[in-house]
Amino acid sequence: MFFNNLSKNTDTELYDILGVTKTSTDAEIKKSYRKLAMKYHPDRNKTTEAEAKFKKISMAYDVLSDKTKKDKYDNFGKDGLQNMNHEGPDMGSFDIFNNLFGNSDFFSSPFGRQNVKRKTKDKVQHIEINLEDIYNEKRLNINYKKNVVCKVCSGLGTMNPSNIKKCGPCEGKGKIIKIVQIGPNMISQSQSTCNQCNGLGKSISDSDKCGVCYGNKIISETKNLKIDFKNTFKHKQKIVFRGEADQAIDVDEFGDLIIIVLFKEHKHFKIKNGYDLQIDYKIKLSEALCGFKFKTKRLNGKDIELDINEVIDPYTKKVIRGEGLNNESDLIINFIVIFPERMGQERKTYIGKLLNYTIPKLNKDKSILKNYEAKKHANDTDIDDLMDDPINSGFDPMEHGVECHQQ
Repeated sequence: MFFNNLSKNTDTELYDILGVTKTSTDAEIKKSYRKLAMKYHPDRNKTTEAEAKFKKISMAYDVLSDKTKKDKYDNFGKDGLQNMNHEGPDMGSFDIFNNLFGNSDFFSSPFGRQNVKRKTKDKVQHIEINLEDIYNEKRLNINYKKNVVCKVCSGLGTMNPSNIKKCGPCEGKGKIIKIVQIGPNMISQSQSTCNQCNGLGKSISDSDKCGVCYGNKIISETKNLKIDFKNTFKHKQKIVFRGEADQAIDVDEFGDLIIIVLFKEHKHFKIKNGYDLQIDYKIKLSEALCGFKFKTKRLNGKDIELDINEVIDPYTKKVIRGEGLNNESDLIINFIVIFPERMGQERKTYIGKLLNYTIPKLNKDKSILKNYEAKKHANDTDIDDLMDDPINSGFDPMEHGVECHQQ
């Protein structure tokens, strides 16, 4: 009873799409398909509705022009096409039916491949930007290349879907199965993608291929994006453009283009704490003791000028609030005091009087004092180095008379 009920199929939607009936001949179905395909082809009718209609027409014809698929559909409707997914000969009918009845979009390929809902990979692009452009929140035009579905053939690889034929070497399966006997009563089976059709299961002759994509269905285009940089951006900031990654056929959605902003090294400023700017500013010893004028330029080219009247110790850091990468960040000034390399006795005496310092009388020593340069031999071990990592070095504090005390 179950199979008898199934055989009473009243589903005619695929026939209705092509404007034919179950009694129509193959020639009539083909003629109607060609007429509708010409009318709704995206190259002639550039509306969204026409593009969707064209896809439905192509998918309906893919079923009704194939005797096996057509018989299944005539007898069991969409359930029959779905069951073909479990029988093994053709994995494409269920995918076509999903596209027609709302389980997928209308941009899937009518090639008979299994349509697995998926998304193309996200694309990551790194760009280097000057601190000035971040500070001034500049807008930049970014050019990049991406793969897009050919608009001329709508990703079919040919202007006429009837030019798409079943691949001979793989018999339309997209896979080549090899069985090799490796011994008595022993065989080995391997499966590989068909090189002839690249796993599509269908092929197009060179003369019938699209003149733009040459049957590849995908072309490369240069795209332009406008990016408004913000002074709240950080180094390695990510900017996401939804759906702007490379396109592909048989997918539900396209991946995202992710722009990673890298700050170029600046000749004066360094980034600290995310948004703070730091500058190394060299001053003479006399300036450190007696005062000086501090002057530098902001990232917008305007001057910052200050009078410094206090004594500046070597490597003193001062802060100017609100003068960082944005109004909420600061400018850090790292003062580097430059000492004179040598001084004569007369100048030493003069400075000693100013500082109320009596220069001691020094005995001349034959030894010559030189600048220290660290030396390290291969087998030498400094106990301070061992204390830094006693476990990995094998150093035992107790063996060296080092005790640990608890308070």
